[in-house]
Formats: sequence, structure tokens, C-alpha cells
Amino acid sequence: MRTFVLGAMLLALTSLACDTNVAPLKSNVQVSFATRGPGTAPAPARAPAVWQAVLNDTLTDSTNAIVITRALMVLSQIELSQAQGAGCATLECEIAVGPVLVDLPLVPGAQLEFAVTVPVGTYSEVDFEVHKVTMQDPPALRDVMLNRSIHVEGTFNGEPFTFESELDAEQELVMSPPVAIADTSATNITIRVALDAWFQSANGGGLLDPRDVANRSTIEEAIKVSLQAFKDDDHDGQIDP
Repeated sequence: MRTFVLGAMLLALTSLACDTNVAPLKSNVQVSFATRGPGTAPAPARAPAVWQAVLNDTLTDSTNAIVITRALMVLSQIELSQAQGAGCATLECEIAVGPVLVDLPLVPGAQLEFAVTVPVGTYSEVDFEVHKVTMQDPPALRDVMLNRSIHVEGTFNGEPFTFESELDAEQELVMSPPVAIADTSATNITIRVALDAWFQSANGGGLLDPRDVANRSTIEEAIKVSLQAFKDDDHDGQIDP
């Protein structure tokens, strides 16, 4: 699945509040995205639905089936924050990147989105905003996602659907264990998005019809809690041992 990264908008080193005497390696951090690990099993879900290994992503319960054929998400102000006491001169030692438009991979494993340079140190958190695109954003992004932050295409019980959201939400993803960044090799951090949880009811009642406006708030709440960040140097979509 091809990823759209708006290169002109990758504002490398736009926000640097860290005191360091170490010259970092160019692009010593890779940021990848995944929707599941190396097998067909998804990230933990809230309802007893099951992924199937098909050309696209299929989620089923005892009655319904959702096939996801595309999922886009806009993120802005992506920041890597150092752990306190890890050489940071301030409580906020970070580098900001974005906005970016991510075409989420619908296959096992993680796909590289972009690379940045950060000071050597230990990082404990990835922060960003799920970002609704406005007229203040660059034209290339407005042309694709104006007034939206989420776009999903697929079918529900064989009927086509398009789910779109104006969600604007801050995300603070704590990485456990924290990730040590060196100046000798690139480290990959994967942000995993549990697509399997987006269209499931919170009470375990099965799949939600994404065409039903009444389900929108439940789906948006699921999106907010569906993300996780961790070190993943082998790009398999799982936390490195």
C-alpha cells in the first residue's frame, strides 16, 4: 500500500528545545506505520471479531463483514519527547514534524513513512495530533483531505461505504520501554493503528455499520484509543524484544 508523505511539509528540526553537544546522525530515526503484526492476527480488539487474510482487510462477526480497502489518516505536530533525566535541558526536548498524510498499510508488518534527525538520547513518548485539514494547510493536502482527518473506504456486508471524520485529537503515546537513539545507526519507531477496533461496538456486540451516522461518535472514540508506538527495528509491526 503506497504511503503519501508530503515531503515539502516534513519540517525537519522545526522545534528543537534540547541542549546537546552530540552531533546526531542524519536521519537517525525512521517512523513507520502498521495496522497489525507479522501474522494475520490483529492488534487486540474489544469485540470477538476476526481478521481474515485476504487481498484487503476483512473483519467479521457472526452476522456481518467489513472489508477495508483503503484507510487514510492525517497527522500533524509529530514529536519525539525525551525522557526526563536523559540529557534534556528542559522538560520538553522534542522535534516536530508534519502535517503528513498516511495511507495506512493493509498488510502485515510496518511500512516506512519518513525519517528525521533527533539528538542522541532516550525517548519515552511520541506525541501528535490527528489533524482535520483546513484552508491553512498546504494545497497538496487540502486537495485530498480538506475538512477531514480520516477517510476509510470499503464494504459492509457487500455494500460500498466511505467513512470520513473531522476528528481533531491530541495523542500522547508512551513507549514502554523507552527507546534509546544512538548516532551510529537508524532506529525505527512504529506507530501501530488498530484498524480492527475502529468499527467494533464498545460493549462487545459485534461490528458497527460505518454508514450509520449514529455510530460515528463510537467509531471516533475507538480511533482515539487505537494507536500505540514502540521500537520496531525489524519492521514487523511488533515491539522489539
